[in-house]
Amino acid sequence: MDKERTHKLYWVIALLIMIILLMMKCNGKGGTVVVEECGEVHSITYDTVISRHVDTIKFIDTVEYYIAVEIPTPMLDSVTKLNTYIADFEDSLISGSIVSKVDGVLVNQDFNYTPKFPEYIMITDTLQITETITKMLPKKRELYMGLYAGGNANTFNLTPVISFKDKKDRMFSYGYNVIDNTHNVGFQTKIKLK
Repeated sequence: MDKERTHKLYWVIALLIMIILLMMKCNGKGGTVVVEECGEVHSITYDTVISRHVDTIKFIDTVEYYIAVEIPTPMLDSVTKLNTYIADFEDSLISGSIVSKVDGVLVNQDFNYTPKFPEYIMITDTLQITETITKMLPKKRELYMGLYAGGNANTFNLTPVISFKDKKDRMFSYGYNVIDNTHNVGFQTKIKLK
């Protein structure tokens, strides 16, 4: 028993020495560890980065404010019969304008700007939307099939059902109860919730 205790004590001491050596080497300052293996010397450079700085600002409350946006008076192009809106803007980096052409829907939009510090901006691009396609998908008619099952302690019902949905989202159903030999007709409509 005493010999086994001594053996465990040696293992604990060896483990503590290894932990202390590892803590001395991994102190966060970086360094080089040289490993000798099979007569060759390999050099491994490591670096430890410790960051305790939190760079996130937490906003607890939301501040709401309203901005009055003035819609400029459009200019009517006599050739294309399009209304043209020009919105000029300027901030600390660029000044420019957004030119929108509409005839009830957006037809074309140009974004032109000039950088205020051109030595920092290498390329000046102009963004143009030349074609806008708005497509409304038509509502389709749909056909559904299903099965109703139910009952109570005295009876059991099994009803195959076929349903038809029209373009106005109304559903008409027909079912036949195979056990009681009864016909069922149903109607459903879509309810829009806010």
